[in-house]
Amino acid sequence: MLPFEFTVVAEGGYAIHSLEGVAGTIIADQTEIPDGTKNFRIKGGFFAGDVPGPGAIKLTVRDNEGGQSSSTLGVDILRD
Repeated sequence: MLPFEFTVVAEGGYAIHSLEGVAGTIIADQTEIPDGTKNFRIKGGFFAGDVPGPGAIKLTVRDNEGGQSSSTLGVDILRD
């Protein structure tokens, strides 16, 4: 498992987020983020799939003003 953490500033106040794993599985920290929070962290773990190559962890956040932003962490999946 690869732990990850995003630090987020949502000027419009937190509304909702989603996490997506590419070439792997995401286990998200289930800590609740209060609605309207402007500074917060989203954490979890990434479990790589069986195929070597590129992978990713993508976070998308929507704020209370309808704004949306995404960020992606690249992951190299290696096998011995």
